[in-house]
Amino acid sequence: MEKLFSLNLTVIFLFFSTSCALFPDNPDRKRTEKQLFDRFAEGLPANLKPYKVDIVQGNYITKSMVSNLSKGQTRVQVQSILGTPLIIDPFRKDRWDYIFLINRGVGTREIHRFMVVFEGDRVIGWEGEPIDEKSGKFKMPTRKF
Repeated sequence: MEKLFSLNLTVIFLFFSTSCALFPDNPDRKRTEKQLFDRFAEGLPANLKPYKVDIVQGNYITKSMVSNLSKGQTRVQVQSILGTPLIIDPFRKDRWDYIFLINRGVGTREIHRFMVVFEGDRVIGWEGEPIDEKSGKFKMPTRKF
């Protein structure tokens, strides 16, 4: 009797543990659940909406940092001024790309791109949009305690 109970319990366990694998996840269902939550959150008053954090990625390149660049500097000097580049393309070894991206919690995105071009080991030029910290337009996300 005890052996039969153990056998039945094992069969039931195997049935339920494998039955979940028989039904694939439905990506459309997940998408509609997210859309439902977004519609619900949009209808809430401003003070009851869920908080979405700002996501900051990349290199913060300012105008004052760019003013320290000059043609003829080495890669090491540029790296000490601007930091490690976000992208060093293996197919364009003479170009470093610095990208700064902020995804704001309110849904907006800010992108700043800056590129330094080398010939051999020396800087021959740069272009892009560094951040003007004096304008006050750009604010880094800060944590308030």
